[in-house]
Amino acid sequence: MDIKKICIGIVLVILVFSGWTILKNKAPALDPTQLDYEAIEAVHKEMESLKSSSMLEKGGAGGQWNVYELGLMYEKDDEFFKKIRSDLGEDFHWKLSNGDSIFIGVLTHRNSYRIYAGSPDESHMLYPDWNYTALDKK
Repeated sequence: MDIKKICIGIVLVILVFSGWTILKNKAPALDPTQLDYEAIEAVHKEMESLKSSSMLEKGGAGGQWNVYELGLMYEKDDEFFKKIRSDLGEDFHWKLSNGDSIFIGVLTHRNSYRIYAGSPDESHMLYPDWNYTALDKK
């Protein structure tokens, strides 16, 4: 009977120690807003890359702003969206943690772009001016 209690005690000590070790080494969860900033920065870098390679000229027509929800890169099959899709990756998260979509606006004749979140208007702009209030500028 005493050997049984000793064995149970040893097993309990091992289980407690194992559980403590696992919890101690567990990586902390990433802050969802940090992932939002990373996604916005990735889009900004991609648009700068497209701008320097004159690929922005293929992002729309004429002298007007062409605004696209970034999720379109998975649906459209033209060269502009294929390039974005291949550079950002097939699993790019184009929605922020609050559910707002990321939009890009392209003005082809000026080789210019804008980035928005939520809806493509001035109050939701992320680049070149940060007017988006749902996420603080970093």
